[in-house]
Amino acid sequence: MHISARKIGAAIIFASFLMILLLIWFIDTLSSMSRESCTCGDTCGMVYFEVPPTFYLGLLGVCLLLFSGIYLTVKGDSMGETDNKKRWMERLEKLGGEEETVYKLIADAGGTLFQTEISEKTGLSKVKVTRVLDKLESRRLVERRRRGLVNIVVLK
Repeated sequence: MHISARKIGAAIIFASFLMILLLIWFIDTLSSMSRESCTCGDTCGMVYFEVPPTFYLGLLGVCLLLFSGIYLTVKGDSMGETDNKKRWMERLEKLGGEEETVYKLIADAGGTLFQTEISEKTGLSKVKVTRVLDKLESRRLVERRRRGLVNIVVLK
């Protein structure tokens, strides 16, 4: 099961907001405990509340967590995409003829394509596409995955 980076980022943002609310509640509770602990009355003026350093450390951690969640949400699933395309294009340079045509078609489709679509888009017969994919599979460049009555071809 694949969970997208955007969903993980959104979950991190949600958790960060919950932690921020928890930190605010923590400081508010400490502040009210400090006010209530004074026995002199309201005119005392000695009630002074200092925010503990651990609060700032916690706030810093939550902010880092929040920004990492935002980064994952914005950048999302495209993070590994450029690396894959670069690797695919390097492999493409070593191919020729129909193998190159089929491999480029799958790469341009994002790395996955139905085998029937390859036949339709290239104009090659189903038998020829099967033979080309056999060659690419033997070189460990693609993998065919059976889905019902059709194959999905995935670049490695």
